[in-house]
Amino acid sequence: MTIGKAAASWEKTEQPWQILRRSLAFSASDHEHWWDNVAPILGKSLQLAQYSVDSQYQHLLLYHTLSSKLGRFPNETKDNMVWCAFTPDFETFNITYIYQNASKCTIRLSFEPVGPHAATPLDPTNEEAPRHLLRNIQQVDSTVNLDCYFFFDAALAVTNDEARPDWNKLQNTLAYPGQRLFAVDLNHDGSFMVSSYHFPYVKSVVTSIDTKSLVFKSLSEWARLMNLEVDFSRLDDYLSQPHRKGWFSDIYLSIDCVDPQKMRMKVHTEEMQRLSLDEVRDCWTLGGHLQCEDIDRGFAILEKIWKGLVDEYPSAPIMKICEWEYSPGKCDSVLTVSISTRHVDDQKVVEVLSGAFEGLGWDDHAQMQREIISEAW
Repeated sequence: MTIGKAAASWEKTEQPWQILRRSLAFSASDHEHWWDNVAPILGKSLQLAQYSVDSQYQHLLLYHTLSSKLGRFPNETKDNMVWCAFTPDFETFNITYIYQNASKCTIRLSFEPVGPHAATPLDPTNEEAPRHLLRNIQQVDSTVNLDCYFFFDAALAVTNDEARPDWNKLQNTLAYPGQRLFAVDLNHDGSFMVSSYHFPYVKSVVTSIDTKSLVFKSLSEWARLMNLEVDFSRLDDYLSQPHRKGWFSDIYLSIDCVDPQKMRMKVHTEEMQRLSLDEVRDCWTLGGHLQCEDIDRGFAILEKIWKGLVDEYPSAPIMKICEWEYSPGKCDSVLTVSISTRHVDDQKVVEVLSGAFEGLGWDDHAQMQREIISEAW
């Protein structure tokens, strides 16, 4: 699904995004384009996911704040884009839908803030926009914890001053020079949760330290400073095994910007080679160390989706990301496998997900996803 595909009017009744459009001010023409192309999709998605009218307005207003920092809106050929580390085809924004058990669908906005001087000598590493946006978000919700963000940003990113002397070399070395991405989960009560993603690729080139070492060192230091009982050594050892080093490309990190005692920390790995289902099972169980009924049930769900999406498209460049999640007080990590559906037909994705949901007894979720794809997009 691509931003800009969905358009048209869904109902004759004026919708929240239409009402807001008349009263909101926009900082630039690109800001307007981001609103006009995305707000209708987001607004309809919120409606179909059964967010209250009040929550729809709150989250659309939050999107208005976020979209002011998304930089240029891509034209048809995307040749106007000067910066993007989010996707290979230069999109700096994405909407995803999260389903869990019997809970309501949660909508997540993932995005990369882009400043007006990104990729220029004034702001080579795009350092300005993320910092300004976070300050704006904290004004909306003072409970957003920026201490954790700034700690990991200092540990895993380089500043403009550090990058300038070698920036031309770095640009030639790195396919995507971005260091920071964000996600916002939109809660049904109108609140939201911010997560930050930290990519240490540039730092690794500058320091000649591999990304895995940078990530685990920063996690261990954070756990020590916050007195968190979290053990990262098992995953560190697992990823250090010689036969697994070729499975994954560089490693990165995401965290929730909340109270450190409640903060989820996720270690992400993108596959370097096309992993088999048996290799994914090895990741799922951490080499056989994690064994229980819940793990087996979870893998059975993944296996069904894998066979419907990955095995059905053997030549498609479908990216898989393994995400090991840690939380304070929990002994073991929990693995999530994300499968990119960018190169898979939307209806095929709906068919596979609906089948998986119905197998779990999530009939309402299956119907909701069908409606979101057919009506919002």
